[in-house]
Amino acid sequence: MFREDSSVIKKQLSLQKKLIIRQLPNMPAKPKAARSEWNECAQCGKIINYRHVSKHSLQCGVVTGIETSGYLYHGTLHGIVSSFGKNSELSSDQKNLKVPSSIKSDLVYLHPSCLPFCKLAIGQPCLVDGQYVQIIWPYAFNDPCTIVMSDELLLKLDKKVDDSVSICCLPQPHWQASILHLQPKCCKDFHSSNDFIKYLQLKLDGKFFCENNKFSVNYYGQACSFTIKKIQGFTEHLSFQVSKSRSVDTKGTDMLTDSMSKMELSSEKITSFADIHPETPTSTKVKQKISCEKKILAENLSQDENSLTTSCTSLANENPGPSNSSCSPSNSFVETLKSPVQVSTPLSSSTMQGFHTPSKANLTCDINCERTFFKVTTNTKIIVNGSEKKSQTKKAPSVFYSSVGGLDAQIAALRETIDLPLSSPDLFSAYGLSLPKGILLYGPSGCGKTLLMRAISNEVQCFVSEIKGPEIWSKYFGETESRLREIFRKAKERAPSIILIDEFDSLCPKRQNSATELEKRVVSTLLTLMDGISNDVCDELLLVVAATSKPEVIDSALRRPGRFDREIEVGVPTAKDRLDILKKLLKNIPNTVTEAEVKDIADAAHGFVGADLSAICKEASLKALRTGNHSSIRLTVSHLIHGLNVTNPSAMREVLLEVPQVHWTDIGGQYDIKQKLKQAIEWPLTHPEVFTNMGIQPSKGILLYGPPGCSKTMIAKALATESGLNFIAIKGPELFNKWVGESEKAVREVFRKARAAAPAIIFFDEIDALAIQRGSSSGGSNVEDRVLAQLLTEIDGVEKLKDVTIVAATNRPDMIDEALLRPGRIDRILYIPLPDLLTRKDIFRIRVNNMPVASDVCIDSLAKSTEGYSGAEICAVCQEAALIALEENIDVEIVELKHFEQSLDIVKPRITDSLLQFYKDYEQRSSLHSV
Repeated sequence: MFREDSSVIKKQLSLQKKLIIRQLPNMPAKPKAARSEWNECAQCGKIINYRHVSKHSLQCGVVTGIETSGYLYHGTLHGIVSSFGKNSELSSDQKNLKVPSSIKSDLVYLHPSCLPFCKLAIGQPCLVDGQYVQIIWPYAFNDPCTIVMSDELLLKLDKKVDDSVSICCLPQPHWQASILHLQPKCCKDFHSSNDFIKYLQLKLDGKFFCENNKFSVNYYGQACSFTIKKIQGFTEHLSFQVSKSRSVDTKGTDMLTDSMSKMELSSEKITSFADIHPETPTSTKVKQKISCEKKILAENLSQDENSLTTSCTSLANENPGPSNSSCSPSNSFVETLKSPVQVSTPLSSSTMQGFHTPSKANLTCDINCERTFFKVTTNTKIIVNGSEKKSQTKKAPSVFYSSVGGLDAQIAALRETIDLPLSSPDLFSAYGLSLPKGILLYGPSGCGKTLLMRAISNEVQCFVSEIKGPEIWSKYFGETESRLREIFRKAKERAPSIILIDEFDSLCPKRQNSATELEKRVVSTLLTLMDGISNDVCDELLLVVAATSKPEVIDSALRRPGRFDREIEVGVPTAKDRLDILKKLLKNIPNTVTEAEVKDIADAAHGFVGADLSAICKEASLKALRTGNHSSIRLTVSHLIHGLNVTNPSAMREVLLEVPQVHWTDIGGQYDIKQKLKQAIEWPLTHPEVFTNMGIQPSKGILLYGPPGCSKTMIAKALATESGLNFIAIKGPELFNKWVGESEKAVREVFRKARAAAPAIIFFDEIDALAIQRGSSSGGSNVEDRVLAQLLTEIDGVEKLKDVTIVAATNRPDMIDEALLRPGRIDRILYIPLPDLLTRKDIFRIRVNNMPVASDVCIDSLAKSTEGYSGAEICAVCQEAALIALEENIDVEIVELKHFEQSLDIVKPRITDSLLQFYKDYEQRSSLHSV
């Protein structure tokens, strides 16, 4: 009965409905029920967008480990990541976005419909994948689960396009960073500069970081990447507060639209990250304020839970439909709220089974972050760890007078000129003396001039200004002179003061030799400044200390008294000075070297300057490191000897000559010649006190003459090896040059290098081509006469030739000018005759020792058979005998007597009796100082 009544009622209602529709033909049709854009899955609790409902229905409950679609869960959006390059429309809109360019890379773009679920607002910081804090910005994507971020952030997250990334609001509390420790990926020199630290403070102001975060900045075009190793925070934390104009209004879409439409974001008003999301500043009552804010926030949340649910439902229940219009990022949020995305194809009821409107519990944020984030402010101290270590390792140790060896006389002169005016300036005025104005240190390179200047800057208790000569030059007109005047002005204001100028010759060359007007103006400016040091009026010291290795090129006007009052020579150290230098150097190196061994090394280091001795110690230390145990390394004398052998003196590097290792034992006979050479070369070095006691001077020059092939050049090689002196070999013709004056200049340069490397030997081979008798040259230029005159003045002129010995060889002594052969220039003339019987035996013995010979070979008979042979011809006999043996049998093992006999038939003596008579006659003419 009840079923029949109900069916009748249904029929009546349908008829009434049709009747009403017929009576109201112009009335619009009732709209269809709107589909919810976000729906909660009843099985897993995830909030799914309607576009992905069917896909989620197939995957729900299936553990794949790969998310192919996004979802919301407990206030966190798990979306699919994309980059600016994949969204060309967004990339073009981002360029027109009116926010500072410095924060555009920090923006993360989300669909506006996701923001209420995540409790996020525009410009608010959000937590990306639980690792980095970025800024939220809305954009209407076709897929609401899309998350767009920069390629740099993708790289830091180790994510690729279409990977899953989570977005949520930044959990509280977060702390203010007091100290930020950064580890650079690549250390650079400017990392420790104050300008770069200030740049980092401004660049990172208002940003949030946690430990192990990475970031990059560009500093004057150089990319700098850093990792945050450690963060130290203050004891009071900061609470995040969103301004009313930027908070998410959950009472309805209309109020949210109005608030967003009134909001303005422009590059003129926003200047930093902190402007977008202001923080409550710390104060003494911060704890009370935070607790009060928590109560108000809790009340607002409890009151707005119902309105938030209603807002989300109304947002989702708008009529869906396709939206093809694109809007700029600044208006996308507002436009999307006014015209929400429509569903073109409604989902079937079977597809939506198991989904419902998101519940109140799922709209609350449940975020548990294991990391602590800190906010960087301008008060945060930034420490770049790598730059501190690098600056510490690069810092040179301090140098004082006590650590400088071998320059006691120079240090005493500096103390007298600097310390006394600094300590007692009244003493000078009492005696009517003016304070010193300048000191010029000059000498060869590597002797310690710059080291002395560093010691001065550390010793004196006054203002010190350092100038590097080449660094002060500028390409702009007048700027070089302006820099000089500024340096002197500051020094005057801070008097007493000292100005140190290194490489002074590059700053003040001679004006007559200056190539440009700039050099002349700089010299004139410096002259004026030096004269402007009015010590008669000012009682404080203002001193200029300059150093140069070329004093001859400095303008002469600067070297007069009143400008540079004192010139101190820093010359090549003597044996005593070298001993002092080595002791100071070895003081800082663990060693087992005795004082006697150090003295032997110092005596053997002829011509070595301080820089060369330092190089010896470095080479010795490297040798010890390569051969010893690193835990117990001690420098020994063998290491120092190795360093001495591999290090060449600075003065000899331009004329470095690899002298063959020829010893006296390699030369047969000639015992008288060897003894005379030892007396002339070795005795003055090994027994200098004997010459002093006897009141005699060592020989300045030795001439070796004799027939060709009598080992004159070989004796010179043995002399270079056995004496251990610096050896400079000159072939006579190589000094001549076609340009006028260049030949004489070459002679001067040879003697200059020899003086710098003293004690040294200059060996002139074939000197008859260089020092022929004056007036015998056939050319019109008389270059031979000029070269000879230069040679004579260098050997025995006004400037004394000290610790340099001349050794010359020739087979035409009659062609040499007599002025060169007088005592005082060439003191000893040694005749090298043909080898006698004993000498020939020694020569054969030396040669046969290096050859496999038969037992029947008799050296005595061979020596008797070679009467009249020179030393070179005896060597040729041995050479020819070996070749004859090889002609008979290429596999021969020994050279027999018959081979020597055949060789004697082939090699004949070439020195005639007339030539021998010529040498005997010349020996008689020069018997006064010949051997």
